[in-house]
Amino acid sequence: MKKVFSLILIGLMVLLVFTSCMNQAPKEYKITFRDKDDETTVVYVAGSKVSFPDEPLRDGLVFGGWYFNGFPYPNNFVVTGDIVLTAKWNAYLIVMENDDEYTRYLFTANTEIDNIPSPERDDCIFCGWYQEKELINVVSWPLTLNITTYIYISWIC
Repeated sequence: MKKVFSLILIGLMVLLVFTSCMNQAPKEYKITFRDKDDETTVVYVAGSKVSFPDEPLRDGLVFGGWYFNGFPYPNNFVVTGDIVLTAKWNAYLIVMENDDEYTRYLFTANTEIDNIPSPERDDCIFCGWYQEKELINVVSWPLTLNITTYIYISWIC
């Protein structure tokens, strides 16, 4: 009799634990997408996959992805906890050789650039970098790229 009573008691305890687990709401986590002053928070059920929102836009900059603690974060990741992802922005330094030829360098926005390699041509002497096509203002190094920036080459040929 004691054995039967013990088995019934254990069975009731297992049933109680099982039904109490079934009645719990699934765990939810907050994923926050932060871009400077703009922030969007989305709530996801634990274990579900997160897809990134549409890429944000900023004039003169190129979106570089969503980052966590300075590292790129993959799209379609599985939610395991609250997380804040920060937008990374890049800017191009575009070096104009002439109207048809240019070289693009991609840098993280707000990066200070000490200099870039001087170009070489067999028939000309490199005279420096300028801020405008008319070659009036010399580029002052270091240069901080807050937006995509054009610089122009001066040659004596």
